Amino acid sequence: MSPAKPIGRRQFLRGAAYSLGAARVTANASLLEERGALSLQSATPGGPQPDSSAVKMQANFGSTDTVWILSRPGSSLPERLAFREIARGLRKLGLTREPIQADEGSVRSAGRDLVFSLGVNKQAFKHPEAYEITQENQAGKARSVRLTGCTPQAVLYAVFGFLERQGAFFGLDGEAYPLDPSHTLNLPATGTAWIAQPRFGVRGLVPWPDFLNCVTIYNREDWRSYLEAMVRMRFNTLARAARLLRRIVPLL
Repeated sequence: MSPAKPIGRRQFLRGAAYSLGAARVTANASLLEERGALSLQSATPGGPQPDSSAVKMQANFGSTDTVWILSRPGSSLPERLAFREIARGLRKLGLTREPIQADEGSVRSAGRDLVFSLGVNKQAFKHPEAYEITQENQAGKARSVRLTGCTPQAVLYAVFGFLERQGAFFGLDGEAYPLDPSHTLNLPATGTAWIAQPRFGVRGLVPWPDFLNCVTIYNREDWRSYLEAMVRMRFNTLARAARLLRRIVPLL
């Protein structure tokens, strides 16, 4: 008797999602696959249509092509964090090779490479936390995705905004990425830009230390996870209620 084939993590999670009713199954979906996981090949008719202003670009995930992340020399701490976060996000989306981080002008990319350029341009924006994402595609040159912010902090926000458009979700209890590895990236059309900025100036949390399972029992690792989640959610305030009110009331 041959040993049973082990079920994969993604297959198990999807099967569990369908069993719990957390995902919709089409009428034409096949019955259970191996070990009870439902078939996921059929598409749901009438589902949401892709945004016509965006294009799907082959990301070369899993191929031998190189992914570059370029920055300007002497980058600040938020910019260096942005480089790490976009590299981390690309790996979670399914990039099998480690992206190469380098300074602008120090490398020559090939025609099939994918280049992410991160930079600051204070003259291009009025809001200090505004950013834009553009795609540059020239014949014979590597495809380039440029993330530009008014400040180094805005560059970091651009990275999280870009990853969210690829299907990532950032919450206080952690992050979630699509179960299936991505083979394409959702990018703005050539000649257009995704421009965004936070809607509110004060964005944050007010942890209330009055419960048995709250921030009063956090250790160093818990606080690190808590604050990292806040950064990815683009929060900028962590305060008690009285302190937060002193910041909000002058804005009303």
